Amino acid sequence: MVRGAAIGFVVSMLLTTAATWLMMTGTVHAQQAPRHVFSGAVRNAGDDVYFGKVSFLDMSGQEVANVNANAGRYKISVVEPAGRNYSGQAFQITVAFGDRIYERAQRVNWQAGGVTVLDLEFGTGSGWRWHQAPSQHQRQQDQQQDQQR
Repeated sequence: MVRGAAIGFVVSMLLTTAATWLMMTGTVHAQQAPRHVFSGAVRNAGDDVYFGKVSFLDMSGQEVANVNANAGRYKISVVEPAGRNYSGQAFQITVAFGDRIYERAQRVNWQAGGVTVLDLEFGTGSGWRWHQAPSQHQRQQDQQQDQQR
C-alpha cells in the first residue's frame, strides 16, 4: 500500500515537472493568430533596394504590416487580428524609396498559413505607379493635426 502511494507520488511529481518545463520553454502556449508570410527581393530598375520600406495595406487603404528592406530583400508576416477576416482579401503593396512611394498595380491575396515568395521590382515600365512621398515638414503637420483631434 505504501509502495503504491510512493510510486503514485513520484509519477505525479514527474508529470508536474514535465508540464512546468513545457510551459517555461513555450511549448504550451495560446493559439497564434492566422498569418501569411510574404518574402522576396526588392529592386528598383534591377538594383537591390537597401533603404526602403515595404508596406501591405488592406482594402480600405489601412496599413496592416510593414518592414524595412534589408540587403535588397524583405520578409513580412501579415497577421489577421482578432475580429477581422482577411480570407481571400487582396492587399495593396507599396514600397517607400527615396522621395517616392511606389504602388504595385497588381494586388496579392491573403491566405491563412500561406507562404508566398514575391519579388518586388519597381521602376521603369514595371507596372507600378508612384507619387511623391510627403516631406518631413508635411508629416509633422499631419501628426500635429492628428493630435489635435
